[in-house]
Amino acid sequence: INLSWPWVFYGTIILLLSIEQVAPRKKYEYSRISRWIGNVGIYALVKLLFKLFPILAVIGVARISEEHSWGLFNSIAIPYALVFLASFAIFDYSQYLKHRFFHSISVLWNTHRLHHSDPEIDVTTEFKHHPLEALFSAIANAGVILIFGLDIFALLIYIFLLIVISPVSHANIELPAALEKPLRWLIVTPDMHRIHHSSYQPETDSNFGILLSVWDRLFGTHVQSPHLGHENIQLGLDEFRESEDLLLHKMLLQPFVDVEARRAKLEEASTDSQPE
Repeated sequence: INLSWPWVFYGTIILLLSIEQVAPRKKYEYSRISRWIGNVGIYALVKLLFKLFPILAVIGVARISEEHSWGLFNSIAIPYALVFLASFAIFDYSQYLKHRFFHSISVLWNTHRLHHSDPEIDVTTEFKHHPLEALFSAIANAGVILIFGLDIFALLIYIFLLIVISPVSHANIELPAALEKPLRWLIVTPDMHRIHHSSYQPETDSNFGILLSVWDRLFGTHVQSPHLGHENIQLGLDEFRESEDLLLHKMLLQPFVDVEARRAKLEEASTDSQPE
């Protein structure tokens, strides 16, 4: 199964890119080529980070935990079926919780906001994560795996599902209503996750689910539809809408940008443009 992962992931990406060009859910307004070059470039750097430090990978940490019998599930005798289900659920819940932390703690948000700064959302937005965010995320994942001794096979299945569902949830596509509605009760769908990328703050801080949608419903962070509708929803962050913000070196520096200064500049420009 491990050998098939790259083919499944990249095959899913190519298929979704093709659908997006023929039948996009939301009309494109920015240069796709500029966005794609930057998004793929940042993805390559994150991949390099994990190549240089393979210990950051989920399965690597799980193997260490198992070999040394670290963590709760490696220390107590309970049926394997329960260990598998609990491992899957705990890891997915930790992703939901971690996502909320990335929105609520300023130092984490400064790295995560690169993902939200994409002025449009399509399957390549899945690639747009700052290396610092990837590092913080890997450390958090390792902590959860080591504390609970999560089952390797459960994590393998989780990751396999994630490499399909996460690109789909970012895709600029519309699932048929007969499919989207029932799926949304279980997993994160494109219409659900698109709301999370809204520039409208209450919508940005909603729909935090990564794989399963149950946590948002359970903890009251689920938003059913954007207040402007999916066709008119404004995506991204207002402070990062310049064409230069799509350049790779600008994206790498983004966590260190003075956002308050940018916000003040936007407000000044808005005031100057108002008729007297």
